[in-house]
Amino acid sequence: MLSVLGRTPPSYGAPDPATSSLTSSLSSNAISKLQTFVNISDPIYALHLCRGDVSTEVCRDCLATAAKFLAKECSRELVAVIWYGECMMRYSNAYFFSTVDKVPSVCTYNTQNIAEHERFNQLLGTIMNDLANQASEVPAGSNKFGTKEANFSELQTIYSVVQCTPDLNTTDCKRCLGTAMDNLPWCCAGKRGANVLLPRFYVRYEMYPFYKIINAAPTPAPGLPPLPLPLPPREPEDKSQLPTVSIFSIVAPIVASVMLFFLA
Repeated sequence: MLSVLGRTPPSYGAPDPATSSLTSSLSSNAISKLQTFVNISDPIYALHLCRGDVSTEVCRDCLATAAKFLAKECSRELVAVIWYGECMMRYSNAYFFSTVDKVPSVCTYNTQNIAEHERFNQLLGTIMNDLANQASEVPAGSNKFGTKEANFSELQTIYSVVQCTPDLNTTDCKRCLGTAMDNLPWCCAGKRGANVLLPRFYVRYEMYPFYKIINAAPTPAPGLPPLPLPLPPREPEDKSQLPTVSIFSIVAPIVASVMLFFLA
C-alpha cells in the first residue's frame, strides 16, 4: 500500500501480495517521471488505497489509470491526490506516513433529495457509526473497510461504505471517519447519495448498490414514526478556492453530482 523513492516507509503488517508489487511498479514509475519533471533530488512519497471489495484486476486497472493521470496532469506539482470510485492515489515531497491528514477533503453528492429527511439522517447516522466501529476495530495492517445495507422503506435500501488506510490505528481510524461523517449533515443533508473523500479515509452512501454485497439480507429499518419534513438544508458557503495541492475526484454519478472542497 505504501511506496517511496529513496527511503523506506514504515511497515504495517504483512503486505498484500496482490498489490505490493503493483504499488512498487506503478507508483515508482509515475513518481520517477514526476521527479524528473519537477527537478528535485529529495524523495517523493506515495500511497494508494483500493476499495476493500474490488478484485485484484479492478485494483490494478484503477491504479494504473491514477498513476498515468498524475504523471501527465501533475508533473510539475509537489503534492497531489486523486480519487476514483475504486481507488485513490497521492504523492508528496514531504513525509506523511506518520500524520493523519484531514485536508484537502472533497464532497460529492447526488442532487436528488430523499423524502423524510430527519428519519433518513437518523438511520444514516446509526449506519455510519456502526461502520466506523467495524472498520476501525481491526489490527493495523488489516483491511479497514466496512459495508452495510439497511432498509429505509419497503422499496428503498441505503448502501454504505467506509474505509481507512490500513496503517491507521483504531483510534485514528475511528476519529478520522468521525470527521468525514460530521461533514455529511453539512454538505449532503437529505441527499440520495454522498461521498466524503480525504487523503487517508472516506465514507460513502447511495440508494443503489455500488460495491460487492456480502450480506444477503439488509438490516430492517427501525420502527421510527414518520417525522415532519425539516427546512431545506442550508446552502454551502463558497469553498471554491483550492489549496496548493492538486486535487482530483472522478466519480460516476447515477443522475448528477456536485463537488465541494473543504479546506478546513
